[in-house]
Amino acid sequence: MTALTHRAGRTLRVALAVAFVLPFARPALAQETDGARATVERFHATLLEAMKEGPKLGYAGREKLIAPAVESTLDLPFMSKAALGRHWAALDPATQEKVRMAFTGWSVANYASQFASFGGERFETVGEGDGGQGTTLVRTKIIEASGKETPLDYRMRKSAAGWRAVDVLLDGTVSQLALYRADYSAVLERGGVDALLTTLAEKTAALEAAPPKPR
Repeated sequence: MTALTHRAGRTLRVALAVAFVLPFARPALAQETDGARATVERFHATLLEAMKEGPKLGYAGREKLIAPAVESTLDLPFMSKAALGRHWAALDPATQEKVRMAFTGWSVANYASQFASFGGERFETVGEGDGGQGTTLVRTKIIEASGKETPLDYRMRKSAAGWRAVDVLLDGTVSQLALYRADYSAVLERGGVDALLTTLAEKTAALEAAPPKPR
């Protein structure tokens, strides 16, 4: 299993609320959630391709394959801003752009590093529901060859660019965005934005140099 899901406890689960709508509104809702679901499933298809072709592609090939999928699935500008919390407003536009670029580079490197080999895993979409605050929650799971299942849910929001994930819930409950915010806040408190940019660059370089993890 990848580090993406290992960071959260295996036993965590969440009761997800399902939105109830009037009969005449159901076709519109179905169309909206189908769009969110399709975005996630396209992303998963790319991750599976990277895993299956991982050794042949190498890191550079996986990065090239995964980068467009990451940028068209995750709302990276929103996530980089939200991850910095109150610190974001104190940054000038040029520094904000540096943070966005560093966060994007690290995000792509993380996926290219973690989804590097195939061990019989598959993704399965469980369903969709109300994610709160105008979002749709696409519930999925990763199923290992052994049959072990790990929930992986995406909180999706529609924008002019299409459906994008504004958060990913590890094990179905643990907000990836909240983990980022906690990590980044500690770095920012210690050394400011320069320390954060250095940390992101170092983490990205380490992922690029790391050998694929066996499955």
